[in-house]
Amino acid sequence: MNRFFKILFIIFISIFVFTNLSCKKEDLIPDNNEYGDKEEEPKKDLSQIFDSLFSDIDLNNITSNIEFKKDIDGVTISYESSNTSVISNDGVVSRGDSDIEVTVTITLTYEDITYQNSVIFKVIKNEVVHPALDDLDDLISAINAFNENKTNYKLVVKEKYDNEIAYQGTYYIKDNLIKMVDKYYYADGSSDTMTFFVEMDEEEITALYYSLVGSYYRFTDDESIEKYLYETDFYYDYYDFNFSASDFENHDGKYVLKSDIVDEKAKNIIYGVSSETFSSFVIELKDGKIYKITAKSIYHSDIDYKVNYEFTFSDYGKQTITIPEYRDLSKSYVNISEVYEMSSGDSAEVHAVVTGFIGLDYFANDQSGDLCIHFSDEDLIPEDLIVGDYLKVRGKVDIENGFYRLVVSDDNATYNEGMPLDVDTISNLASINQAMMSKIVNVEKVSISFYNILDNGDNIYELTDALGNAMKLVVKKDDCQVFNDVFKGVNLNKLLNLSSLVVRVDDKGPYLSITGQITVEEINGLVINPNKVSLEVGAKLSDILPTIDITFTKEDTITLSLEDVSYETDFEENKEGSFIVSFTYLDYKSNIYIYIYKKGIVENASYDIIGTVSKETTDYMPGLPSFGDVNILVIPIKFTNSSDYDLSVIEKGFNGSNSDTGWYSLNGYYKDVSYGKLNLVATITEPYETGEAYSLRKGKTGEDDYRYLLNAISYFDETIDYSLYDQNNDGYIDCVYLLYLAPFDDSYKNDLWWAYTYEYFEEEEEVKFDGVGLDWYLWFSYEFFEEPIYYSYDKDKCVYVDINCETLIHETGHALGLDDYYDYEEGKGPDGGVGSLVMMDYNQGDHDPFSKAILGWINPTVVCETNYEGKVTSFTENGDTIFIMKENYGSYFTEYYIISLYNPTGVNEIKKDKNCGLPSESGVIIYHIDARINKGAEYELGVMDIYMYNNSDTDHKLISAVEADNHNDIENNEDFDNNDLFKTGDSISLSWYDSEDLAFTISFTNVSDTEATFVITFND
Repeated sequence: MNRFFKILFIIFISIFVFTNLSCKKEDLIPDNNEYGDKEEEPKKDLSQIFDSLFSDIDLNNITSNIEFKKDIDGVTISYESSNTSVISNDGVVSRGDSDIEVTVTITLTYEDITYQNSVIFKVIKNEVVHPALDDLDDLISAINAFNENKTNYKLVVKEKYDNEIAYQGTYYIKDNLIKMVDKYYYADGSSDTMTFFVEMDEEEITALYYSLVGSYYRFTDDESIEKYLYETDFYYDYYDFNFSASDFENHDGKYVLKSDIVDEKAKNIIYGVSSETFSSFVIELKDGKIYKITAKSIYHSDIDYKVNYEFTFSDYGKQTITIPEYRDLSKSYVNISEVYEMSSGDSAEVHAVVTGFIGLDYFANDQSGDLCIHFSDEDLIPEDLIVGDYLKVRGKVDIENGFYRLVVSDDNATYNEGMPLDVDTISNLASINQAMMSKIVNVEKVSISFYNILDNGDNIYELTDALGNAMKLVVKKDDCQVFNDVFKGVNLNKLLNLSSLVVRVDDKGPYLSITGQITVEEINGLVINPNKVSLEVGAKLSDILPTIDITFTKEDTITLSLEDVSYETDFEENKEGSFIVSFTYLDYKSNIYIYIYKKGIVENASYDIIGTVSKETTDYMPGLPSFGDVNILVIPIKFTNSSDYDLSVIEKGFNGSNSDTGWYSLNGYYKDVSYGKLNLVATITEPYETGEAYSLRKGKTGEDDYRYLLNAISYFDETIDYSLYDQNNDGYIDCVYLLYLAPFDDSYKNDLWWAYTYEYFEEEEEVKFDGVGLDWYLWFSYEFFEEPIYYSYDKDKCVYVDINCETLIHETGHALGLDDYYDYEEGKGPDGGVGSLVMMDYNQGDHDPFSKAILGWINPTVVCETNYEGKVTSFTENGDTIFIMKENYGSYFTEYYIISLYNPTGVNEIKKDKNCGLPSESGVIIYHIDARINKGAEYELGVMDIYMYNNSDTDHKLISAVEADNHNDIENNEDFDNNDLFKTGDSISLSWYDSEDLAFTISFTNVSDTEATFVITFND
């Protein structure tokens, strides 16, 4: 850390500590105070305690550290050394070449009584026999090698002040390039992280790449470099180890700088300030290279405090650094998608096409996203600005209840004439989500009804589509006249097409609002009301149909009877499940959905799994079967600039034993969590050589990965029978694992260089290999195997394993048909509703009971509207669960709660004490599931889009964890923890999503490590 930053930091810490101590002193009452001189009787004999502190040691013969007790029977004790380089204030002894006497002043405090006295310690000189100089040859060789070659390694720098971390820097050095990630920790618990890329000419900076609002900018002039580099610690990268062998002593393989020169030498390396005194400096070697340096010092200010330094050098010869894509400084504007990464009050300029407007709000799109631009005064709006114009405008970001807008407060907006963008037409209101904020849409085949008037004068309407999905239409008070003019004379009993609505978002989720371009079209249609019916087993179609209302609108609206229409149905009496009745009148059709369920208890339930349901719903299937021996094909993708790799690591990661990896291999994990039902066996080819170099700045998902996939499959066509890898018999290779031998890019500047599971969609005629085509593939980096297993979002805490398969296991979950369970919203923690608890959330732990049920790995006991007294044993070990269903019509794709007993064992054990979302105790987890199918939606990937809700883009969650402490911490970006587990004596009453009424109560009579007993009581 350079001198300027340290001085500032010392001043800050000193003020902070002095202020806090001053506050504490105000609470103390002196022995002689303004209320009188009478002293209270001592409650403790402090002088006697003082005499006992060192009664058992020889004060004239100190050769080792001294125990400085800080508290005895409530008496607080502090120490102040006259020579902290010999005896620190914590009793750490550093022996020199001569005997030294040190006076330590000791203060004892009990309530309002203080006693102070001193002790003189004689520290005996260090008589350790120094090793011969030849014994230090390894160190000197390592120092010389480092001084000659300061390139291609990784350095992690940590600084602690009084055992509280203040700074951590990670530096990646390769030739003349340095990547720096600096993190600063402050006394209030907050922190800042800065990332830089630097080009060097020896020790001079020639160019700096600095991140602003999500984009990198390149600076080459000294003034800009100084402005944006601030006072970072990158100079750590250029140590000059100007030592000789006689400067060190070898202590058990650690090279310790001699005490009489440690302060001088350490300051030259660490850029210490004059008020800092170093007490130690130690170098450690690994494989003949400098591996770690540790140093200790004390800052002398109004209050002395300790500093611990740690520098770790590693990965010699393995670093690759690619300068990120950067903006030309002449480009003053940002993409709209970047606005959503900014904070309220940030300034931004956007260039985008106007898609709609109402009042002072204009909505714009720049292909990266949609944004509301609010002019604070109508005089600021450019004259004649209309839909389709290309608008250039500056303003400040404003965020309210999750809704982003750019507020314009001065006259800076300009525009060019343009062309209106295409507007999406939506027939399924459930497909509208938070990610569509400020998007202009058309909706079709909806009915509209008045809902409410709010206190602020806003009018609320409800739109209902042909599938029965509903969404609020909010008409602001000032826009009511526009709405009334448009709807004047409209027959609200007809189906309607509405154009130019805008998607808005508040703390309850997305809703629609009107724009100044709204139009209404009355359309003909057949309407069935209600269009959803849920009944118990035994209901007859002949009893159901007469209860519905059928209307038809053309020029007029008429009521129809069953005799007027024809219908087709798959309904079967006395069978549970979901059925459709499709009505036809003239050339018009409409459906009613009938759900038949069974009350009571079903043990060992076995319902349709994800593959079956997805095929029936979308004609898509997951990539991999979830049962039996499943062969998977792995192709490493090699580039001309690929770093070293080890094929045995790949083999162990896929097929090895758990002991081979230090945690779990892919095969071992899925054998364990499927309870032996799934055995993934990988065939790993030799690397496919692309003949080209990778660049983390280039590449496009859906293009370059497609090209590598097709070329690699073609290359191995003569040697591999691809039909062996179509095990679900859908005519496609189940899933090709493309393991690219290049770094991944966790900055997300180019999403190609990350990990994902995707499908191969061909625009031209399908290509077949051995009679099967290409569909699912998995794309991930070899470097994921080398990552530690992290248990901190900031990646500053981790568990080191030989081979990390977490990313591989998570992506394989997608290939099996599982969705992500974390929140995609920028700034949200990786919760999504389950608080990092499961594998499809935060790449850790077990798969959850819902996922295992739809994969066919467990057969739960299902309880529906029936009081029940039962128990569950360990879910981790045997998959025992209870599903409490609202309506059991024989499907996992509905709404229900799950009871399971969690244990911090097996796949959960490695992180059980890490406070990262995996509890360290046993207890019951209750999940709330809403896996209803989104019938009629437009599917892109099919399998993972079949639900009405998800955990990534919708506020209403597909899967969420019920917190026992009821603190709602997960939705506030906190992890699941021990307090969220249900224990003995806990009780909770729960409701269904469509009602605030409490439906049932669960009372836990006993919860242990091996089983949990409970009573479920339904309300009348």
